[in-house]
Amino acid sequence: MSLSWGSLRVRELRLRAIGWLIAVALLPGLSLAAAQAPSGPDHSRDDGHPVDGLPLADVITALEASGEVFVYSSDLIRPDTLIDVPDRRPFSLDDLRRGLRALDLTLERGTGQSWLIVPIDTRERGAPPPASVEGRVLDAQSGEPVAGVRVEIGGLVLYTDAQGRFRFPASGVRARPAQAVHVSRDGYQSRQIEAAPSLDALLEIPLDPRPEIEEIIVVSSRYALRGSHGGSVHTIDAYELDAVPEIGDDALRVANHLPGAATIGLSAAPHFRGGLRDETLVLFNGVELLEPFHLRDFQSVFSGFNPSLVKSVDVYTGGFPARYGDRMSAVLDIEAADDIDRFGAELMLSFLTASASAVGVVDEGRGRWSASARRGNLDLVVDLVNKQVGDPTYSDLFGSFAYELAPLTEVEAGFIVYNDDVLLQELDDLPGSELGVEGEQAESRYKNAYVWTQLHHQWGPRTFSSTVISYGDIRHKRKGFIVDEDPEEGSSTLDDDRSFDLWNIGHRQQWRYSDQLGFEFGAEYAYQSGRYDTRAQIIRGELAELTGLTEEETRRVRVDPDGASGDAYGSVRILPADWLALELGVRWDFQDFGDDFEQQFSPRFSALIDLGDDTQLRASAGRFHQAEQIHELQAADGVEHFQLPQYSDHYILGVSHRFANSGVSARVEGFYKRIRDPKRRYENLFNALVLMPELASDRVAVEPEEAQVRGLEATLRYQPNDAFRSWLSYTRSRAEDRIDGDWQRRGWDQTHAISSGFLWQARQWAFSAAVLWHSGWQTTRLPDLIDADNLLALERNSSRLPDYLSVDVRIARSWHWPRQTLTLFAEITNLLNHENVGAYEYSLEEIEDSDDYRVISEPVTLLPLVPSIGVRWTFD
Repeated sequence: MSLSWGSLRVRELRLRAIGWLIAVALLPGLSLAAAQAPSGPDHSRDDGHPVDGLPLADVITALEASGEVFVYSSDLIRPDTLIDVPDRRPFSLDDLRRGLRALDLTLERGTGQSWLIVPIDTRERGAPPPASVEGRVLDAQSGEPVAGVRVEIGGLVLYTDAQGRFRFPASGVRARPAQAVHVSRDGYQSRQIEAAPSLDALLEIPLDPRPEIEEIIVVSSRYALRGSHGGSVHTIDAYELDAVPEIGDDALRVANHLPGAATIGLSAAPHFRGGLRDETLVLFNGVELLEPFHLRDFQSVFSGFNPSLVKSVDVYTGGFPARYGDRMSAVLDIEAADDIDRFGAELMLSFLTASASAVGVVDEGRGRWSASARRGNLDLVVDLVNKQVGDPTYSDLFGSFAYELAPLTEVEAGFIVYNDDVLLQELDDLPGSELGVEGEQAESRYKNAYVWTQLHHQWGPRTFSSTVISYGDIRHKRKGFIVDEDPEEGSSTLDDDRSFDLWNIGHRQQWRYSDQLGFEFGAEYAYQSGRYDTRAQIIRGELAELTGLTEEETRRVRVDPDGASGDAYGSVRILPADWLALELGVRWDFQDFGDDFEQQFSPRFSALIDLGDDTQLRASAGRFHQAEQIHELQAADGVEHFQLPQYSDHYILGVSHRFANSGVSARVEGFYKRIRDPKRRYENLFNALVLMPELASDRVAVEPEEAQVRGLEATLRYQPNDAFRSWLSYTRSRAEDRIDGDWQRRGWDQTHAISSGFLWQARQWAFSAAVLWHSGWQTTRLPDLIDADNLLALERNSSRLPDYLSVDVRIARSWHWPRQTLTLFAEITNLLNHENVGAYEYSLEEIEDSDDYRVISEPVTLLPLVPSIGVRWTFD
């Protein structure tokens, strides 16, 4: 008896084979990292003392892992520099100080908790005589002082202190007349100041950053939120994440203000550059989270992240690197806060949210932990406003613990849980239907839990690896509702019960061969199983009949998919010249829980060109595949099989410029995205803002042959100092599908969009405002009169809704005491109470003595003016 490739047995063997292959590929990284010791030769004798000395870089790395911070120049400390210290763990500062003295170096306290490594002859062998040349070195971009900068005049060398200052002895300078000042430091472009009569004056020397290979971000369309570093122009730091006014104190809603994001204020998950919402990859600490939003069945109103525990969010809206895959529009890469050195806590209460969080350390700083609990207050607000609306509640929990197994090895474990329990109702005085339910009703219970463990290992100053094992558990229940004025023609119900188990293992390796060449590669394997139990009973009304939709009475989908997916990728970053950086990558993905085994290859290319005068040119091109994941089967619309993967090609070209030290920066970027083999999806012609869109009478299948998005984005930012910053961005774009040979605009297409705002802080007061305006989204309009004898010839998405406008403001007042801060804040969303229309709702009225109908339309308005006040108490 022979077995075919598609048979069940062969499919099982194939899954196991692929899993073992990837596991074998990951095994070396797991076993080596678990060794709990830094790589490199053994320099010690049996008595614990060094033979030829230990690499100084390794000793510094070990001390930094315990919480110390060091600033030094590569001119002083090179990769091959050895130090005579006992080879014992943990090292102490005294060990380092004694070893440095043999190298004519010493430690000096810098800013905050940092240490400067400086030569003894200029720091400890007596104070310098009165200076004839002194100055300070500043970062040209931030204006902050730069410590550890090498400053030379005619062979006399000094290093800047923690304030970026230097002073040359008068005798030394007089002995070397008419000498130029040479300034250099790792990570910055060297400078030379020619001698001049004013050399005795205080010099202000700005240095331009010169990113190393691991710091270069050559991809286009990357926007950094809180704490990310690199060549990105758009940076929203910790203060902006807290200060930008957003409803619900949400960590991810700030992304709605980025160019290319399309939103109408309801959802925390915008459309990025014309893509669908499910085309965005969300990662938290390297773990992929599936739909990490609260109220996901009702526009995904809030994200599941407490802002106080978010360290950074990197937002890619196109052209992202090869390590990101299986999504084809955007990436949200979220990193939890890990810069924890002591106990701290925060309590927050507002109209919409209540939360508590805490962080701390154990075992003298070798271990660190963080925890957060948050609850939405929507149910309390609804009870005060309108008890008939229902009882929507949601909450999330987060916890993590990391421990340093060895100076260069750390293990981390964490979990995150979302809970939604929603009941929304619109009760009318309607007669009971044959289902025995009156009015409109919807229920949704949703639980999404993830646990993970990670192993991080630093193999040396140029190599790093990370291995992640995670498990996800999703449980989702829905019920349904009754809608339409005529229960005999409009009754509908839905039971939707879904559950999924997700196992995942992944490994990532970074290796910087030199300052001009770096590599990154990784692999991932996932096994997933799920269960769909969907039942629908639908009777479309007269409106559905006139628009040509077939009446349906019952629908049943029961499927239990399972299978594997995975990927492998590699990329190389090259600096062939000081003015050019390149990144080339390729990615391979596979899926085997559909009808057949599918695999895809995705090449990626990016380039950064330094045009001089603070001007940079970025370009990228690449292919991005996306397959339906196991939780994305459109079972509620009657679909029983997964669709083939779709893919898009991105072409992006942008230029950025920083206007000297004025605090002004500008960026212009053009993009074109072509989507091939787009999946069949289901949309509502008139109103998608209903409780159960799958059951509405305007539900239709959209089957495009291809799609395209093109646009131009321009952003201007102004930050003269830390107290004030502002931004202004404009986007012109067009997103459309080709259906039956004709191009049709997508429902969220917005031709013009403007985002603007400012943040201002003065002592204890902070004030911020944000403005978002864009062209109205697309909609399908009905005529005023309908002939009952003829089907309507509707042109989908041929009309526009009114323009969208929201002005949001926030004001905060803080009181500071030792180890405590109390902040009172107030926010207003849609300050002008602008009536934003999200859709139109239609009903039919029979005309007497005629078979025709009069169409009655009613606008569905979005958020009105929403005030909120809150208080935050932080202490440590």
